Amino acid sequence: VFDVKEMPQGTQPRSVCHRDGLWHRAVYALLLNKKNELLIQKRSAQKKVSPGKWDLSAAEHLQPGETYLHAAARGLQEELGSIPALCARLKGPLAPRHPRQLDIPEISIKDYEFVETYSLEGYEGPIMYNSEEVSAVVWITISEVAQRMRETPDDFTPWFLHEAYTLGWLNS
Repeated sequence: VFDVKEMPQGTQPRSVCHRDGLWHRAVYALLLNKKNELLIQKRSAQKKVSPGKWDLSAAEHLQPGETYLHAAARGLQEELGSIPALCARLKGPLAPRHPRQLDIPEISIKDYEFVETYSLEGYEGPIMYNSEEVSAVVWITISEVAQRMRETPDDFTPWFLHEAYTLGWLNS
């Protein structure tokens, strides 16, 4: 847990951070294949937050003492299977670390994060995801994702939309 200036304030479970609006760290990981297509995942209908919405390749909360880079590698491995997400292959951060606030009062969520994004490019291999967490995955170009976000923004998670703006995908 951190204050608004990102000074450490101790540790709390994720549920407490999200309930009380405590600042914490998160990392997003983008997985791209050799055709430069991005893997996006559709969240399961059973998810509490943004069920059935399209999301980033992977996202993780950092564990105490963990770096953003190591959390990105861990997230790709945990969420998408046996991806050899070696830290040396990850590029990033793709933008300066930035705060992101998400308030969803109807489900008592106050998700306040300091975020960095990394990418793993040129991946060719199996994708294994937990069907209780994810209902589908697709490979799509970033320009196609941006077009879909402009046309149907409600089909995407709010943090994916925020990051697309941060990375300049929707700024034209």
